[in-house]
Amino acid sequence: MATTSRRLSLELPKGDYERNLTNTVELFHILLHDPKEAEQNRRIVEDWLNKYVPACTDAANQLQPIWSQPRVKVTSFTDCYAAAKNRIETALSQIGVNLPKGAQL
Repeated sequence: MATTSRRLSLELPKGDYERNLTNTVELFHILLHDPKEAEQNRRIVEDWLNKYVPACTDAANQLQPIWSQPRVKVTSFTDCYAAAKNRIETALSQIGVNLPKGAQL
């Protein structure tokens, strides 16, 4: 019973995350395809990406040593990082935005 309860308690936030991500992608798609404001909105999003992608990537990579400490590992840092990178690239593709020059995940 405890395993089922733990699994359920972890699945609920994941469902919330997926729903919120879907809503966020839709909102950004609307903002970036607005007939009047799309160009300005795109510049703002690109500025955000320029500012926050390097900081977030650096922070994620700094978690690697902590991630590697547990003796029992369900998945590797490299696999999880690749999945997160893929998720971000997919979301950016869905809203029609590329990473700015020089920004790398």
